Formats: sequence, C-alpha cells, structure tokens
Amino acid sequence: MTNRQHAVQFYESGQSLHGEVQQFFERALDDRQPSVMIARRETFDAVIGRLVASRGGMSDAINGIGFVDAAAALDGIMDGRTPDPVRFEKALSAILDDMRPPAGGVVHVYGEMVDLLCVADNHEGALRLEQVGERLMEEQPVSILCAYALERFDNDADARLLRAVCRHHTDVLPAGSLCEAPDERTLGERLVVLQHRSRVLDALERDRTRASTPTSSTLPVCVIDDDAGIRRSIERLLVVNGLAVRTFASAEAFLAEGPGLAAGCLILDLQLPGVSGLELRKQMTSSGRATPVIAMSGSTDERLESEAMSLGARAFLRKPFQADALLAQVLRLLRST
Repeated sequence: MTNRQHAVQFYESGQSLHGEVQQFFERALDDRQPSVMIARRETFDAVIGRLVASRGGMSDAINGIGFVDAAAALDGIMDGRTPDPVRFEKALSAILDDMRPPAGGVVHVYGEMVDLLCVADNHEGALRLEQVGERLMEEQPVSILCAYALERFDNDADARLLRAVCRHHTDVLPAGSLCEAPDERTLGERLVVLQHRSRVLDALERDRTRASTPTSSTLPVCVIDDDAGIRRSIERLLVVNGLAVRTFASAEAFLAEGPGLAAGCLILDLQLPGVSGLELRKQMTSSGRATPVIAMSGSTDERLESEAMSLGARAFLRKPFQADALLAQVLRLLRST
C-alpha cells in the first residue's frame, strides 16, 4: 500500500488477520507515520504484541499507536442500522486532529467497525460506512485498511454485497490461505473453483436483471415456513437480489390475507404445523389461485416430492439447499409470469 489508499483485507482466522495488520503498521512505523487502530481490544493487544516482538521491545513509536474501541465508536455514529455520515466524520476528525503526519505523509488507520456491522448481520450498514470512508479520504491525509472475515459472506445472498465491498476499495487483499497452497496443482484447482463460482454468480446476476420487469418487481415473492431462521435467510437472499418479499410463519397466516393477496410466486414448506403445505396447495388449486409454487421439504420421503409435483408445484427443493439453486428457480418462475 502507498499513501492515501483505502484497502480491504479479507481473513479466515484471527491469527492471519493479526499478521496482516502487523505488516500495515510496520510500514507506518518504518516511515514514521502516525497511526491508530479502531478495533476490538483483542486485535489491538495481539498486533501490539507482534510489533513489540518483531522490533525488540516497546518503543515510543509503538506506544504512540492510538486505540479506539470499535464497538464504542459504532454506538456513537449509528442511527438505527444506518451509519450517520455527519457523526462519523466528526468522530474520526476528532481522532485525527491530534495526529499530524509529516509533510507529504498520511495517518494510517486500521478499522474493524465494518466487520462488527457484518457480525450484527448489517452488511448494508457496513457498505454505507465504506462509502463515507471514501469521501473522508478526499479530505484527510489518511491511508485506511479495513478487515472482513470471509465467513461473514458465507450466505450466497451476500455475494453481491461482497463484490460491492471490493469495488469501494482501491486495493483488495485476499485471505492468505489462497496463496498458501502446498503446490501449483492445488493452487490451480483452487483458482478454477473460484472461476467457476464467479461464473455461477454472474449468471445469477444476469437472471436477476432480466427478472426485474414491472410485473415481477411489483408482485412479492411469498415465503411460508415455520422456521424463522429459514424465513429470514430466504428473505435476505431475495431482497438483496432486488425482489419484494412477504413472509408467513404458517399456512393459516397466509390464508388470513385472503384471496386478494397477489404474489409473483410462492416458496412453500410442505411440512407446516396445522394446515400443511400440501393441503394449502390443494386449497389454492380448488379456489382457482394459479400462483406458481416452489415446494421445499427437509424430509427424505420421496413421496412428498411426487405429490407436490402432482399438485402443480413448478419445482421442488430438498433442505438444506444451495441459495443459488432457490434463486435460480424463483427468477425462472418470475420470468414466466
């Protein structure tokens, strides 16, 4: 990294992260640049310990690295789930005011607030904070390093957000394990898998764009499942991909909305308590509701799939299923309506 950069470091373990952050501050110390960590206390302690060990003891320079608790800093700048840019700029300006880099120099800032927002399942808030950081770089002599655990993006619904995070940085630093393959063959295999995954995501993005017609975008996708975690996961997947969503914990709750509830398609768990998914599908058919249905079930009983398909379900997914498989089916149905 050179002066006035906004880099992002992805990591897979705390130990690997601490090593990367250590190198960031090693450069700052070598260039006699002021620096600060807006981080978890354990990160600060671990990195300082590494710097002390590598430099043969605690020096005034190491002791001068500032620390701001990332969680406390977030508490002061958040407006609900959205970072307030005015509060953030004021808070960071207050931190930087006491740090005067030499002529032509910069203040090195390492930040974990975005990672904490992702821990709280607030990826959109993290992206908003990155956008504010971009503007700050235009006004302040700073070099910023952000960090994200790769596991924060394990859900396929977060793939677009991951790409957006990358686009908001001048430098993208992958987790070290990608380049730590034992041999060239293993490294090549990893790269091929990543290329394939990228192609799958690109195809889904194209499908999502084609599905965003006035018809499909105005009619919600309805999700009926008694598992709150599954409802949240599916809702997030679809919302991130630009679709309107309604969720219901039971068939009864869905039916309570009445026949006037229009939907682009219905994602239906077959094994609901009370009125089952199969019974709901029968009721919809008898009442003339032609909403296309994607049936899903965690049961290994193959009769469920055949019965659902015989009742007119357009697709069947067995839990647990890949998010991109569900998204592909939803987009296919929306294009056909």
